[in-house]
Amino acid sequence: MNDALLLTDRLCDLTEMALQAHSMLEKAAVFAAAKAIEGEFSTCERTLDEAAAHKVSSICATICAAIGYAPANGKTNPQLIVCARTDIATLRELLKQQAAFAPPGVVVTAAVTH
Repeated sequence: MNDALLLTDRLCDLTEMALQAHSMLEKAAVFAAAKAIEGEFSTCERTLDEAAAHKVSSICATICAAIGYAPANGKTNPQLIVCARTDIATLRELLKQQAAFAPPGVVVTAAVTH
């Protein structure tokens, strides 16, 4: 089982890698890691609620945009990284709230969609 907060930390690590990715190989590695981590959220101990699932998808899309693998909507790499990091902070809070309000053994419904 994966821990959602640990995966969230790995997304934060990817934002740093996205800032430093210059070669096609580095960018491809960041893209692959973002997609893999996004998929790993579906195997977490607790299923994400709808807001958290949407936030994960948004963060991964923003990281991919920062390296040129998705539309950047006129934003620069550093601007996209700031957006991703802001969303990561929000995701952390959502996950902490979800853990605090869900009784042990209760799974909150809504899966991560790709």
